[in-house]
Amino acid sequence: MISLCLVIGELVLPSTPHFLWVTEFPLFSYCDEDKEFLTRGRRWSSTHHPFTAPMYEDLPALYAGDYGRVRGQHYDIVLNGVEIGGGSVRIHDPEMQEYVFQNVLQVSASHQQSPFFSFRHSTSIIRPWYANAF
Repeated sequence: MISLCLVIGELVLPSTPHFLWVTEFPLFSYCDEDKEFLTRGRRWSSTHHPFTAPMYEDLPALYAGDYGRVRGQHYDIVLNGVEIGGGSVRIHDPEMQEYVFQNVLQVSASHQQSPFFSFRHSTSIIRPWYANAF
C-alpha cells in the first residue's frame, strides 16, 4: 500500500502514530486449489507457523476437527497500517504438537524426522513460560 502511494505521489503520513495490536486471528487457513503444489493437495496450513499454540478456549474445536474456528496465540503490532513486529506463544505439549502435525497439517512421519522438526523434541524437555517476539 505504501509503495503504491509513493508511486502515485499521494502518501500522507498522519501527524501522530496509530498503533494496532492484531490478536486472536485464525490458527489455520484452508489452502486454495491453486496452492495444491505447495501443500500436496488441498488441506490446512499454519497461518503463523506450525508451532503456534491455539487459544485455550478453542481446544475443543481443535480436537473436534473444526480447524477453521481455532484461533492462535499469535499477534502482530501495526504502525500506521504497516506490520512492524509480531510473535507467538509456542505449543509446549508434545502430544498436542503431534496432533497438529499429523491431523491438521498432515505432515508425513518421514518429514517430521527432518532437522527442522528437532524443535518438537525440545518441547518435551524445555517448557518456556514466555511468548516469543520477532
